[in-house]
Amino acid sequence: NVRTAVAMSRAVVPGMLARGRGAIVNVASRAAFDRPAGLAAYASSKAALVALTETLQREVQSHGVRVNAVVPTTIDTPANRAGMPDADFSLWTPPARIAEVIYWLASDASASVRGGLIPV
Repeated sequence: NVRTAVAMSRAVVPGMLARGRGAIVNVASRAAFDRPAGLAAYASSKAALVALTETLQREVQSHGVRVNAVVPTTIDTPANRAGMPDADFSLWTPPARIAEVIYWLASDASASVRGGLIPV
């Protein structure tokens, strides 16, 4: 989870800094904060992604670049439904809702949001 975000940040940040603008939106998870039993590796990697988001924002904030993350609960996908058939699906986040928030965070409409961890 965090390796991809680090690689992408390394690839795009130099260009963003050169332009004096840009937006990075990471996808964390509520598990980074709740740390459910049985998900140690997953929760740890998502917690590292939260730390990357907050730290990278501090590093680029004076250069017009914004770094935020969405923090969904369980995402309502066929695979998750199959893997957790007894769960309450009404508490899960539809992928389209997450996409809406990511789109907003990447747009100029969210220009004042920096280092945000947005629950979805």
